[in-house]
Amino acid sequence: MKKLGTFFLLTLIILLNACHSNKNFIAKKPTEKYMYTDSLSFERQISTINIPIDIPVQEVENQINNQLKGLIYEDDKLDDDNLMLKVWKRDSILVNAEGNVFNLIIPLKIWAKAGKFGIYKELEFSLNAKLATQLTLSPDWQLKTTSTIKGYDWISKPVFDLGLIKIPITGIVERALDDQIPNITNELDKFVGEKVELKKYIQKVWTQVQSPTLISKEYDTWLMISPVEVIMTPINGKNKRAKCTFGIKTYTETIIGEKPDQKVNSILPPLKVVNQMADEFSIGVSGEISLKNAGKLLSNLLVGQQYSFQNGKYNVTVKKIDLFGSNEKIIIAAGLEGSITGTVYFIGVPFFNNVTKSLEVKNLDYELDTKSKLLKVASWFAHGKFVKIMSESFKFPLSGQIEDAKKLIQQNLNNYKIAKGIYLNGKLNSLEPKNVYITPKSIIATLEASGKADIKIEGL
Repeated sequence: MKKLGTFFLLTLIILLNACHSNKNFIAKKPTEKYMYTDSLSFERQISTINIPIDIPVQEVENQINNQLKGLIYEDDKLDDDNLMLKVWKRDSILVNAEGNVFNLIIPLKIWAKAGKFGIYKELEFSLNAKLATQLTLSPDWQLKTTSTIKGYDWISKPVFDLGLIKIPITGIVERALDDQIPNITNELDKFVGEKVELKKYIQKVWTQVQSPTLISKEYDTWLMISPVEVIMTPINGKNKRAKCTFGIKTYTETIIGEKPDQKVNSILPPLKVVNQMADEFSIGVSGEISLKNAGKLLSNLLVGQQYSFQNGKYNVTVKKIDLFGSNEKIIIAAGLEGSITGTVYFIGVPFFNNVTKSLEVKNLDYELDTKSKLLKVASWFAHGKFVKIMSESFKFPLSGQIEDAKKLIQQNLNNYKIAKGIYLNGKLNSLEPKNVYITPKSIIATLEASGKADIKIEGL
């Protein structure tokens, strides 16, 4: 009888220990809430889109020669200065660029009738007039020229021959030409003002780039360009080539989801001339994993796995894994069975690890209510081992997806037609991690792709 009592006592102790070891655990489920929808807007970045402009010096030269032909000046009065002049263009005018100055050599043939003491003679001679025309673009978009006479190269000098007396009249002729050369430069100014209409081209680009651009149909990625300023470098030329660069400073914004609405700002601001221009262009690239798929991958790693604690004294098996968002943090709900049975909640901050190119979690720990209750009923489980296991398991590679997205965007930035005659070209280089967003459906890692972009305008 005594032995039977002992048996029942041992059995009772084992049952009590079993009840103590297999505790049912109930923690408060954190509130599921999201700061972002599935239509996501990246942080706006300031960029500069360059518009290189080539000024065809040869064409300028051809146009000037077409405008100025034959007799270009005539003074048929003798009574004011005892000098009559006729000036012809002797040969083609030559134009070369040097910095922001167009240097002109104008070959002239001159007939003169000059007199002294009532004696008049007719003379013919030749020279090359040298002009320097400076080009500037004002803040109000007016292209202005300022021309100055740089001197004359005489081919044959005029001399008034009175027999015993020979009087050079080069000074008189030069002064007369100084007075009349502005007639030639006025023609140049008129040509430049009429033919070089830079404002209308920049205005067209300014307006057209504001239309949302679909840069990745597969990822529903839209590029929004909001221009704020136009800058340009000084005109810089050498011989038959002259160029300058316009830059449209703009906010670039990448949006995932439906085509965004864009209110067009058509007002072209005053032009600002700068000595140097940044050429950095930024665009958002993203990689994402759905919460459903992330939960499935995590389940494949953990569900069914048994973990021992304190040298096998306690054991738990993972039965279920769920994921959801709580503002900017991720909640991992792990259903357990064993020495503790119930659902524990982890909370952490998802981030993109640029070394592993994976979506991971940092600062992972038990959610506050879960931890508080674990410390009371299962302190052996409240410490770091299982948190570390969960943290190391939360790793989702995105490198392939991000590279594919980058390549797809790059393809769409190669000679992308914004509008008729306007093409956007971009070259993406480095990738820098930015933010991670949690939406009701996905975890989205955003990166900033930096590079260069320019716009080509046909006919300019």
